[in-house]
Amino acid sequence: MNEEWIDKLVDDFTKHLDNCTSEDALEVVIKKEWIKNINDILMTVNDKMIQDMAELKFTEEGMEAIEPDKLEMLGGNHRCLALKIYVDRLKAQLENVQSQLKRMSTQAHKQSDITGPIGQKVNVLEEKVKWLEQKLASFEHWVIGLYDIGTL
Repeated sequence: MNEEWIDKLVDDFTKHLDNCTSEDALEVVIKKEWIKNINDILMTVNDKMIQDMAELKFTEEGMEAIEPDKLEMLGGNHRCLALKIYVDRLKAQLENVQSQLKRMSTQAHKQSDITGPIGQKVNVLEEKVKWLEQKLASFEHWVIGLYDIGTL
Protein backbone atom coordinates (compact mmCIF):
# COMPACT_ATOMS: atom_id res chain seq x y z
CA MET A 1 0.00 0.00 0.00
CA ASN A 2 1.15 3.53 -0.81
CA GLU A 3 1.87 5.14 2.58
CA GLU A 4 2.00 8.71 1.22
CA TRP A 5 -1.46 8.27 -0.27
CA ILE A 6 -2.78 6.83 3.01
CA ASP A 7 -1.28 9.78 4.95
CA LYS A 8 -3.08 12.18 2.60
CA LEU A 9 -6.34 10.25 3.11
CA VAL A 10 -5.89 10.49 6.88
CA ASP A 11 -5.48 14.27 6.59
CA ASP A 12 -8.56 14.46 4.35
CA PHE A 13 -10.69 12.75 7.00
CA THR A 14 -10.27 15.76 9.25
CA LYS A 15 -11.90 17.94 6.57
CA HIS A 16 -14.43 15.83 4.70
CA LEU A 17 -15.58 12.75 6.63
CA ASP A 18 -19.01 14.10 7.62
CA ASN A 19 -19.81 15.16 4.04
CA CYS A 20 -21.17 12.70 1.50
CA THR A 21 -20.28 12.48 -2.16
CA SER A 22 -21.09 9.71 -4.59
CA GLU A 23 -17.48 9.70 -5.81
CA ASP A 24 -16.17 8.95 -2.30
CA ALA A 25 -18.68 6.18 -1.59
CA LEU A 26 -17.35 2.69 -1.05
CA GLU A 27 -18.77 0.42 -3.74
CA VAL A 28 -20.52 -2.74 -2.55
CA VAL A 29 -22.11 -5.60 -4.46
CA ILE A 30 -25.23 -7.08 -2.83
CA LYS A 31 -28.64 -8.37 -3.81
CA LYS A 32 -31.42 -5.81 -3.76
CA GLU A 33 -33.60 -8.33 -1.92
CA TRP A 34 -31.17 -8.27 1.00
CA ILE A 35 -32.07 -4.66 1.83
CA LYS A 36 -34.90 -4.31 4.32
CA ASN A 37 -35.32 -0.52 3.95
CA ILE A 38 -34.77 -0.13 0.20
CA ASN A 39 -37.24 2.80 -0.01
CA ASP A 40 -35.11 4.83 2.41
CA ILE A 41 -31.97 4.53 0.29
CA LEU A 42 -31.11 7.57 -1.84
CA MET A 43 -29.93 7.29 -5.43
CA THR A 44 -27.35 10.05 -4.88
CA VAL A 45 -25.82 11.43 -1.71
CA ASN A 46 -24.05 14.55 -2.92
CA ASP A 47 -24.29 17.54 -0.55
CA LYS A 48 -25.75 15.41 2.27
CA MET A 49 -24.30 14.93 5.74
CA ILE A 50 -23.59 11.42 6.97
CA GLN A 51 -25.84 11.84 10.01
CA ASP A 52 -28.78 12.66 7.67
CA MET A 53 -28.44 9.43 5.69
CA ALA A 54 -30.59 6.35 6.23
CA GLU A 55 -28.69 3.45 7.73
CA LEU A 56 -28.77 0.38 5.51
CA LYS A 57 -30.76 -2.42 7.15
CA PHE A 58 -30.46 -5.99 5.96
CA THR A 59 -32.98 -8.82 5.92
CA GLU A 60 -32.09 -12.05 7.73
CA GLU A 61 -30.98 -13.55 4.41
CA GLY A 62 -28.85 -10.48 3.77
CA MET A 63 -27.24 -10.65 7.22
CA GLU A 64 -26.29 -14.28 6.64
CA ALA A 65 -24.92 -13.48 3.18
CA ILE A 66 -22.68 -10.63 4.38
CA GLU A 67 -21.32 -12.22 7.54
CA PRO A 68 -17.68 -11.28 8.17
CA ASP A 69 -15.47 -11.41 5.09
CA LYS A 70 -18.34 -12.18 2.72
CA LEU A 71 -19.35 -8.64 1.79
CA GLU A 72 -18.26 -7.91 -1.78
CA MET A 73 -16.35 -4.62 -1.69
CA LEU A 74 -15.12 -3.22 -5.00
CA GLY A 75 -12.41 -1.09 -3.43
CA GLY A 76 -11.76 1.21 -0.52
CA ASN A 77 -8.94 -0.65 1.25
CA HIS A 78 -6.80 2.50 1.44
CA ARG A 79 -9.72 4.51 2.84
CA CYS A 80 -10.44 1.84 5.45
CA LEU A 81 -6.80 1.83 6.53
CA ALA A 82 -6.70 5.64 6.61
CA LEU A 83 -9.84 5.70 8.75
CA LYS A 84 -8.34 3.18 11.17
CA ILE A 85 -5.21 5.36 11.54
CA TYR A 86 -7.34 8.47 12.05
CA VAL A 87 -9.60 6.74 14.61
CA ASP A 88 -6.55 5.42 16.47
CA ARG A 89 -5.22 8.99 16.67
CA LEU A 90 -8.56 10.26 17.97
CA LYS A 91 -8.69 7.46 20.56
CA ALA A 92 -5.20 8.39 21.77
CA GLN A 93 -6.25 12.04 21.93
CA LEU A 94 -9.39 11.06 23.89
CA GLU A 95 -7.34 9.05 26.39
CA ASN A 96 -4.97 12.00 26.83
CA VAL A 97 -7.81 14.48 27.40
CA GLN A 98 -9.57 12.08 29.81
CA SER A 99 -6.33 11.77 31.78
CA GLN A 100 -5.98 15.57 31.92
CA LEU A 101 -9.62 15.84 32.98
CA LYS A 102 -9.14 13.37 35.81
CA ARG A 103 -6.07 15.27 37.09
CA MET A 104 -7.79 18.67 36.81
CA SER A 105 -11.00 17.42 38.47
CA THR A 106 -9.00 16.05 41.39
CA GLN A 107 -7.07 19.32 41.66
CA ALA A 108 -10.28 21.38 41.49
CA HIS A 109 -11.86 19.39 44.32
CA LYS A 110 -8.74 19.49 46.47
CA GLN A 111 -8.46 23.25 46.08
CA SER A 112 -12.23 23.83 46.24
CA ASP A 113 -11.94 25.55 42.87
CA ILE A 114 -14.92 24.00 41.06
CA THR A 115 -16.13 27.36 39.70
CA GLY A 116 -12.76 29.14 39.47
CA PRO A 117 -10.00 28.93 36.84
CA ILE A 118 -9.34 25.22 37.40
CA GLY A 119 -13.07 24.48 37.29
CA GLN A 120 -13.29 26.35 34.00
CA LYS A 121 -10.46 24.21 32.59
CA VAL A 122 -12.38 21.12 33.75
CA ASN A 123 -15.45 22.34 31.84
CA VAL A 124 -13.40 22.85 28.67
CA LEU A 125 -11.89 19.37 28.98
CA GLU A 126 -15.33 17.83 29.58
CA GLU A 127 -16.60 19.46 26.36
CA LYS A 128 -13.56 18.18 24.47
CA VAL A 129 -14.15 14.63 25.76
CA LYS A 130 -17.80 14.85 24.68
CA TRP A 131 -16.82 16.12 21.21
CA LEU A 132 -14.20 13.39 20.73
CA GLU A 133 -16.64 10.67 21.83
CA GLN A 134 -19.28 11.95 19.38
CA LYS A 135 -16.71 12.14 16.59
CA LEU A 136 -15.56 8.57 17.22
CA ALA A 137 -19.18 7.34 17.27
CA SER A 138 -19.82 8.97 13.89
CA PHE A 139 -17.13 6.83 12.23
CA GLU A 140 -19.32 3.77 12.47
CA HIS A 141 -21.13 4.93 9.33
CA TRP A 142 -19.90 4.98 5.73
CA VAL A 143 -21.48 6.10 2.50
CA ILE A 144 -21.69 3.23 0.07
CA GLY A 145 -22.62 2.85 -3.56
CA LEU A 146 -24.74 -0.24 -4.11
CA TYR A 147 -24.61 -2.56 -7.11
CA ASP A 148 -27.32 -5.18 -7.38
CA ILE A 149 -25.57 -8.53 -7.89
CA GLY A 150 -28.81 -9.76 -9.47
CA THR A 151 -28.29 -7.37 -12.41
CA LEU A 152 -24.56 -7.97 -12.96
